[in-house]
Amino acid sequence: MDLPPQSTLPWTPGLLRAGVAVVPAIHRWCTAPATIPSEALVSQLAGFAPRQRVPWDRGPVVLLLDGNRAGASRRANRRAFDNRYHQNTDLLPSPDLLSGLGYRHSVWMSDGPLAADLAPYIARLEESQISVEVDLVAVPGH
Repeated sequence: MDLPPQSTLPWTPGLLRAGVAVVPAIHRWCTAPATIPSEALVSQLAGFAPRQRVPWDRGPVVLLLDGNRAGASRRANRRAFDNRYHQNTDLLPSPDLLSGLGYRHSVWMSDGPLAADLAPYIARLEESQISVEVDLVAVPGH
């Protein structure tokens, strides 16, 4: 899911109860003041983290990416830390690993076109014979 984390992190408990492994793949520097506010993110990461180990039997996996990583605007406040970033796709599970675990299909959820920084990863998935489906999702308040 490449959506704002403040929208996706609250889904964590329900996904876990449904047997879905949830992996927050959010690499935002959390500081203040910053170009992308982080106070709510830190609170949600801690608040929605499971309190005990959750068993996983190689069922569905959801990666929660930071859909806000590029920031709301191209201009950063010079007095705030610029914590915008590009997704390092080397930090995502390798297509070979996913294929070896039996995954053959991926669904990408976004509130717009897939971000350009994901294009190399998507291409690697397709090269590994993992199909790619993109679902557009309306995010309330975004």
